[in-house]
Amino acid sequence: MQIVYIKYGELYREDPVLARRKVVELYKETRNLSLTGRICSTDRSVIRRVVRRYRNEGEDKLKDRSKRPKASPYKTHLHIKGMILAEREKTGYGRDRIARNLQAKGIEVRPPTVRYVLKRYKVKAKYKRTRYRKKQRYYVLKNYFP
Repeated sequence: MQIVYIKYGELYREDPVLARRKVVELYKETRNLSLTGRICSTDRSVIRRVVRRYRNEGEDKLKDRSKRPKASPYKTHLHIKGMILAEREKTGYGRDRIARNLQAKGIEVRPPTVRYVLKRYKVKAKYKRTRYRKKQRYYVLKNYFP
């Protein structure tokens, strides 16, 4: 009698925890990563990762982990954002001048950062610049048509 195993990928789509639990059970029977991978139709690295997690953390940690980053090293600090917004409110300057003013005070900030902060906090420009446009000339038609 031949035992038929469901593929890891199919089972994972239905229930990830159950899929990992079945992989661990199968590995306990075979004690071979390659054979377990072939039976489950998946890579050895997947089997190794699941088994390692089971050994180190136990069965209750087979649930999905958060994919959210643990740190944001390039995030602009809150006090710098506050200084940018205060400078904008006080002077009404644009990104280049705000960046220059803050650099003069010893705060290292670049114009794209200022632009990001102003956009993020929905600070609108005081006016919208218009490109140079030729004046519309109006002619009195009576002079041209007798």
